[in-house]
Amino acid sequence: DGIRDIGVTGVQTCALPISRELITNLNLNIISFKHKLNEKTAIGFGINLRSLINVNTSHYNLEDSTNDIIYFIEQNSKSLPFKGSGATSNWLEYVANISHNIIDNRKYLINLGANIRMNRGLAGVVGSLGNFQYKKYNFRGVDAYEITNADFMYGISSTIASWDNALTFKDNFKNLRGQMKTGASLDIGTEILIKEDKAADWFYEGLDYDYKWKLGLSLVDLGFAKYEYFSESARSSGMKENITPDILIDKFFGVVKNLADFNDSIATVVEKFEHLKGNFNKIGRAHV
Repeated sequence: DGIRDIGVTGVQTCALPISRELITNLNLNIISFKHKLNEKTAIGFGINLRSLINVNTSHYNLEDSTNDIIYFIEQNSKSLPFKGSGATSNWLEYVANISHNIIDNRKYLINLGANIRMNRGLAGVVGSLGNFQYKKYNFRGVDAYEITNADFMYGISSTIASWDNALTFKDNFKNLRGQMKTGASLDIGTEILIKEDKAADWFYEGLDYDYKWKLGLSLVDLGFAKYEYFSESARSSGMKENITPDILIDKFFGVVKNLADFNDSIATVVEKFEHLKGNFNKIGRAHV
């Protein structure tokens, strides 16, 4: 997408516009149980704590010396329209798995495996900025900018809003459980082991599992975690006329103390504003 120049001490670092992506995936195994049914099949059960963060943007430019919103806008006039999105999903999952050997001969071995997961959504946050555009104009001999369009969406799960610092941990956890939604996901995979020539000697137990090549293919985290929108989650589109960066700074910085205040301020600068209701699914990012 682009190449960043190497900065040198005392010299400004300059960057070409590039798109950016951040992906993190946490899997904390709490309980794991495995049992071998026979020589061909094994089963298991587990409980995991999972967390996923996914953030991505379209192309934009950012220099080390960027220290205010006006300068950032000036250096990104050729990166429009700008868009970006981010989401985090955190859930507790219950996993049942099975693995089975379908072929085992003198030349190769093939195993199949699958995980079936049921999950309970702990906390979810989603947000996006789409079709962000602005124009430059001259006002009394000074360059100025007007935000001409922006589409916002931001939602948090009701599980996050259910936590009350005035309550005990036990009462908070009880409220949290009442807000959790159930989701599901699936992992499937296979592996092929090409055996060493000496593995043909079956009179030596265990040699048939020595291998020269091992090939694997899997599809994991195919599914979703479900959450309910908190009442202050919202979506907006379009911008009212004559909205400048200075107006946005005055409306948001230092006066917004919570999401309700943020919504009140957003509603005064956009064309269309609505609260989000119902459930939303955070789709798992499938990996091959």
